[in-house]
Amino acid sequence: MKHLTMLLPLLCLGLLACGRQAQAPDPAVLAAQEDRFCQDSQQRGLDGWLAHFDRQAAIFPAGRPIVAGLDSIKAHYQRTKFDPRGLLWKAERAGISASGDLGYTYGYWETKGRDKDGKEVTYRGKYLTVWKRQADGTWKLVADIGSL
Repeated sequence: MKHLTMLLPLLCLGLLACGRQAQAPDPAVLAAQEDRFCQDSQQRGLDGWLAHFDRQAAIFPAGRPIVAGLDSIKAHYQRTKFDPRGLLWKAERAGISASGDLGYTYGYWETKGRDKDGKEVTYRGKYLTVWKRQADGTWKLVADIGSL
């Protein structure tokens, strides 16, 4: 019984130490990731854009079914002739879960294009991106949605 009394404080300290959670990463990490995503897309087009997608990612095209899986997403963008080079965006807010494995960014995007009469117009909208931390510590997007 004497030994148990001596071990009890040590056991409590051990449990407290194990119960402490690591501090979640700074959300600025995801804001910086979003900036790299935009820069890579500007410089490398679709290849730069897709480099930031997890293999299990999903996109949500307006008026169409969800497109899931990197190969399907790539095929969708090729079929629709999507070129992200003129698309600019910036995270307004970023957050990371307490566990540090999931996060989000959202903000506004802008691109120039032509209307049905050929007149140059600026399109603006909003986006939400969900990010997943990879085994090597990098972040890849797992869900991306934009709207006008």
